[in-house]
Amino acid sequence: MNRSELLGIFCDEARTHLAAAVEELDGLEPDAAQDLGELFRRFHSVKGMAASLGMDDLRRSLHDAEEAVEQARRAHRGLTAREIETLISHCRHALTRLDRMEGFEGETTTDGILAQARGALPPVRVDADRLDRLLDLVMSLSVSQQRLEHLLGLPEDPAMLAIRDTLAEAVRGLRREILEIRLLPVRGLLPLLERALRDWAREQGVKVALRVEGESTRIDRTLLERLVDPLGQLLRNAVAHGIEAPAERLRAGKPERGQIELRIDAGKDRVRFVVRDDGQGIDAAAVAERAIEREILPPGTAEEMDDSRLLALLACPGMSGRGRADLLAGRGVGLAAVRAQVEKLGGRLQIDSRAGQGFAASFEIPTRVALVDVFLVRCGEHRFAVPVNTVRRVLDGGASPAVGDQPPVEDGGTLAERLGLAAPGSENPGAARLVIDREGGQVGLQVDQVAGRQELIVRSLGPPLDRQGPWSGAAVLPEGGLALVVDPQRLVDPTGPAA
Repeated sequence: MNRSELLGIFCDEARTHLAAAVEELDGLEPDAAQDLGELFRRFHSVKGMAASLGMDDLRRSLHDAEEAVEQARRAHRGLTAREIETLISHCRHALTRLDRMEGFEGETTTDGILAQARGALPPVRVDADRLDRLLDLVMSLSVSQQRLEHLLGLPEDPAMLAIRDTLAEAVRGLRREILEIRLLPVRGLLPLLERALRDWAREQGVKVALRVEGESTRIDRTLLERLVDPLGQLLRNAVAHGIEAPAERLRAGKPERGQIELRIDAGKDRVRFVVRDDGQGIDAAAVAERAIEREILPPGTAEEMDDSRLLALLACPGMSGRGRADLLAGRGVGLAAVRAQVEKLGGRLQIDSRAGQGFAASFEIPTRVALVDVFLVRCGEHRFAVPVNTVRRVLDGGASPAVGDQPPVEDGGTLAERLGLAAPGSENPGAARLVIDREGGQVGLQVDQVAGRQELIVRSLGPPLDRQGPWSGAAVLPEGGLALVVDPQRLVDPTGPAA
């Protein structure tokens, strides 16, 4: 068996041991005496395999981890919170090293040695700010290329047509490559979130274990940075509002350690995050009562709302799932803040819960910044861009009855009316309607024309405009000028921010 085959076996075995070690460490109670024998054996096994393959830096790292566990065993004590955090860091560092070395082949020929030498060179690192500037330049180039193409039209000269098409393909390729470079795995967030979760659980006096699925999913680094707050707040809410005290869980027939799941599901251009716990859940009727008490919901309207719409009220400022405020979750601003942050990322927060059966919050966001697939619509003299992912379907004028499994579409008036650009009742019977999902059903918004569908570069409006109304940015049109990007869900959702 050659070195390449041995290395493949080592990577597979080491990943299994290290992933299991992370899970075991995450489930440990700080300072609580527990059997650490299995954890010690995992570190010892991977260290031995690394030593046999001459991987000294990995061997030293795992030796330090092994020694820390052995000292705790000899002292008949549990690992401290800091030791647990450090050991998890050792594991993640080792997993990263394994990702980099996979595919390496040991060689003794001159060509093989030279190839190894080239592979040993440090990777090229690009400053994040420089990468942002490069993206701005590429996007400006893309806008200029689209405008030039629009102005020139379709050239009659075959040579000019070939040059135009080559330029367009080159700009698209450059744009794709720059956006690809900016993608980072969600795994990079986990050490920070895991550490915060352990601190919150210790302060709250509960026991929790975090299970993560899909951590290798990659998204734009700017979006990744902006995910820290909403994901952190959802995990904090799970500890503060969801997971019961150990004794209470045992009385309810549950394991004393609560389970929190963070699942990341990657699609073609979007990624979905779900944070779910197995705690006490929330009663929709209690939410309605609290909303009426806080004058968020008019009396007598709760009976007309299903559970999903009532639970959506939890994201309104002033709401809380508990009867009292506490240090961790505040006065219900947690979910309201998450909702605002998710909407700025181009997503929509959804909540699902049953009393005694846990709580789940989910949202879906694009994996890349800047490029947005939109419908271009006209409302009188005004042009707007509506993200395709916010529209369920496009109908000819008029409200629509249920079709198959589709729910009936409620008449939501005109987009112009919702934006304050036209008086109520100014519908055009022959116009198109954009069908928008909302809690409990679908709403149709009338527009004078759906002029087409394009992939456009969208820029943030910046503060304070990015916090006002239903606007999610502005798009540069190929023929010049701008089109404001409308998030229609913020117009039709009664629990959303006002336009």
